[in-house]
Amino acid sequence: MPFFLLTDDCVLRRVNDSYDADILAEYLARIAPPSRLHVNIVPYNPQSDPSFQRPDMVVVKSFEGALMRHGLFVKIRKTQGDDKMAACGQLGSINLRKGLRKGKREARRAEENLDW
Repeated sequence: MPFFLLTDDCVLRRVNDSYDADILAEYLARIAPPSRLHVNIVPYNPQSDPSFQRPDMVVVKSFEGALMRHGLFVKIRKTQGDDKMAACGQLGSINLRKGLRKGKREARRAEENLDW
């Protein structure tokens, strides 16, 4: 039976976006051959806690390339639904969803009150 390990790595700006991909690749090599591993890179989706931020995509792409040079299959997960607070990790952030809705309402009101 073939062995296949899937691992996710949530990338946070200035927390683990400068993490050494070589160290991760060496660690994973102890678990299984690179051809049997799949690494998902998940850029962080902002929530109500401003302590963390999404990393720059240039950094994420560099991290991906470094892992691929070790023979790993790597996929950068596409962020979807973050504009509605429905992306991965955002569904439990009620305060942020309320803030976004309030901002959208205020923007609509301001647009309706424009004097042309």
